[in-house]
Amino acid sequence: MAEVSIRYAVRSAAIAGELGAHILTVHPGRRTAKRPAGEADFTRFGRLLAALREVATKNSLKIAMENMEPAVNAILSTPERVRQLLDDEPWLFFTLDTSHALAASDNEPLRFIGLCHDRLANVHISRKEGKTLHLPLDRDPAMARIVRALADAGYTGPLTLEIDDLNFPNKLTAEEKVAILARDRAFLRETLG
Repeated sequence: MAEVSIRYAVRSAAIAGELGAHILTVHPGRRTAKRPAGEADFTRFGRLLAALREVATKNSLKIAMENMEPAVNAILSTPERVRQLLDDEPWLFFTLDTSHALAASDNEPLRFIGLCHDRLANVHISRKEGKTLHLPLDRDPAMARIVRALADAGYTGPLTLEIDDLNFPNKLTAEEKVAILARDRAFLRETLG
């Protein structure tokens, strides 16, 4: 199964290059069993990195690894682990998923920004409430604090609103989804003022 995922990631990079994309975000994966990742899992992760490294050296596409939410089976969920990976792989960039980071604590996104801002290529921005991830920003002061921290760190790259519409109690129409994204976009513009 891991080899299929690696081939899929490499193919995704090829498609992104053909489409003229500048950034490709890749998940580091996670162990399927609810146990800590072991040596075999890190070996598979190393094979993923090697395949992506080869792709990155052949074109100008930035490949960015995304942080995952803290879980016993997660491979890459702390700022320190992401920083170590970036130091070990100078060709690699970072995608901050704020909702995943917020699953650890309200300050975790700020720690990621502090440690990894120099290699930040993309931000998936969304809110967390309880155990529910990828919610609209809803003018949340904590989200404004994260956006301001990004700006203070000199980040000028994309902010990707990542909303999971399955987290809403009722099925949303296309117009309702667009309205949510429009409100969040306005909030981001006001915050960056």
